[in-house]
Parts: sequence; C-alpha cells; structure tokens
Amino acid sequence: MVDVDYRDKENIKSLYRTDIVYGSIRTNKFFVTKRTKCGVWIADYTRPRFVNLRAKKQYASETKEHALTCFIARKRNYLRILECRVVELKKALNFAEEGISCEGRSVEPSDFF
Repeated sequence: MVDVDYRDKENIKSLYRTDIVYGSIRTNKFFVTKRTKCGVWIADYTRPRFVNLRAKKQYASETKEHALTCFIARKRNYLRILECRVVELKKALNFAEEGISCEGRSVEPSDFF
C-alpha cells in the first residue's frame, strides 16, 4: 500500500462534478462544509454528502479537469453496460419473433446466446 500525504488536501474549499443536466454537460461546484480525517462533507442539492478523498472513486473531484475525466470514464462504463443489454435484448427479440414457444419446456440461458 502506498503511503500518501493528505495534508495538502486540508485547504480544499470546493469540489467539482461533471454530469448531464437537462441534456447538456455541466460541471457543478460544491462547497466544503466540514472536514474530517479521511475526507470532506459537501453541500449537495438535497442533503450533505461525504466525499472520501482517499478513495479511488469519488462523487466529486478537486479540479474541473479531473471531474471531466471521471465523467468520461463513468459514461464509457455506462455505455458498455448498455451495449451488452442491447445485444441481450436483440437476441431475446429474435427468439420471440421466430415464434419459438416457451410453453411446456424450460428455457435455458444458452437459448438467448
């Protein structure tokens, strides 16, 4: 495990998160309300939210550039998940359109792939 000095993170006043808001990409700024040994509490829209500054995945980032990088990684991962779902749905749709009846027999997961 790598020993990291987090003393330089004590002067953080705000964090950023890039997300899709009403169809456009926006970077929101969240102000730090409280500091702890491991992270900070930020003023989110609905409730206070804890951000662990030592964690690999964080709700918000220290810079706008890092927030954009995290946004791209999140959306690429989400797109990968959706693409897998589309493939599964197309196979299930083809299975149904071929008129293969599932009544009276068990359907195995291999029937869809």
